[in-house]
Amino acid sequence: MIGLFIQQYNYMDLNLRRSIETFAHAKLLQGEAAKRYPKIHSSIVASAVQEAVQAMDPGIENIPVAIQNLNIIERRREIQNLLGHWAARRIPNEDAIVLLSKDETDALRAGGYYLASGHIKSAIMDLPDIRRIIIGELISLELWLAQKTSEWRKRYVGD
Repeated sequence: MIGLFIQQYNYMDLNLRRSIETFAHAKLLQGEAAKRYPKIHSSIVASAVQEAVQAMDPGIENIPVAIQNLNIIERRREIQNLLGHWAARRIPNEDAIVLLSKDETDALRAGGYYLASGHIKSAIMDLPDIRRIIIGELISLELWLAQKTSEWRKRYVGD
């Protein structure tokens, strides 16, 4: 299940970056993304695509739906980071996992402070929540984004 979650994000990141390339050619990249292209950090790829979508013609693009979907992708990235970078172990006799990290940046992001000497950051995730996100959101969002990426490429680059 952890691998499925991470792979869904790998494909979404692939298509976000493909979209950014398209938007760079179409001169739709805004702000920091336009300055940093092609060296855009993964933490801002969804927001870079959002900014480009907001610059599109609302008569052609359903901007509210695209922004809503991109917001969900960005909100769930925190879970992808936990599952992809923290040590995970199933909790015996529970449908849950414990995640552990010694990464100071992750500790600051997740808890608002650095770790004391000898401490680690932990989190517990219920597996039904992860299943619900995968089935109820990520699978359909990954497909939507793949289709949109191809549509945008045809619209703005023509190949």
